[in-house]
Amino acid sequence: MQGNNMAQEFVLSEGVKALIVAYVKDKTEENLIKAFAEFGLQNNRFAKELKHIAIDEFRAEIDRLVTRDEFQASMQALEARLESKILEAKLELKEEIAQIRTEMAELKTELKQDIADVRAEMAEVKAELSKTRVEIKYAVFAIAALMFILQPTIFEWIKSILGFTK
Repeated sequence: MQGNNMAQEFVLSEGVKALIVAYVKDKTEENLIKAFAEFGLQNNRFAKELKHIAIDEFRAEIDRLVTRDEFQASMQALEARLESKILEAKLELKEEIAQIRTEMAELKTELKQDIADVRAEMAEVKAELSKTRVEIKYAVFAIAALMFILQPTIFEWIKSILGFTK
């Protein structure tokens, strides 16, 4: 029997890893959907590989069988191994999905905190801007009052700068 072929590990492909990294970096739903789609495709490929391996083993066993009892025993063992591998793959998939959900929840919490921090900083900047506007208004009023009071002197000064004085 070729039982060693059925012992293949189910691992994330580089494409899925890259898409997950892309999602973690920019946190867009599109990258998350792409990652899950790629993960599903990879899972389907893995299931198909398991199916082909099981069929190959089944055919190899049929060639070796002599009696009906041996055939049934071999078939039951093969079904049990196949069910075991499928169950293991499903459990691993559920664990990875749970881990991804946990990471997404953590990222969501971090994002909410970052948004709250940015809002707090924006409020501080708005307060400083409002304070600066008030100060500028007072300065403009003071300059306007001084210009009104010193109007003849200012006109003479401007004329002297521009060279209009005799």
